[in-house]
Amino acid sequence: MKTLDYVFAFFLAAQRAFINADNFFLLNGRAPIVSLQRDGNIELVIKSEAPKPPETMSPQPGRRFSNLMTLSVAELQDLADHVHALMKPLAGCDPQIEVRVTIKNESSGDLLEATKVLAQVKPGWKF
Repeated sequence: MKTLDYVFAFFLAAQRAFINADNFFLLNGRAPIVSLQRDGNIELVIKSEAPKPPETMSPQPGRRFSNLMTLSVAELQDLADHVHALMKPLAGCDPQIEVRVTIKNESSGDLLEATKVLAQVKPGWKF
């Protein structure tokens, strides 16, 4: 009987790890799955491939960098207002600012139009 307890505990741990790795999702894609025990009476889909790792930009060798921050539009405007003050102590250091725009998955914005605006700022910048 103890062997079955261990097998069941292993099964639950594997199930929890599978859910935490984001391999299950609701068929309607509306909410994350917390527990199959709680969410078990709904249609589920198992992903056929591993999720893509987040895209990262590695700093160029020989460059130092600040920590990564997520800015709201208002905070980005604050950065723009203070960029001259930031560049003063970094004079001669060839400062560069890395930028990425993110939106919610369910957003219905016009990505084509947004890409046109991004490309006006820097050619090749796109969604």
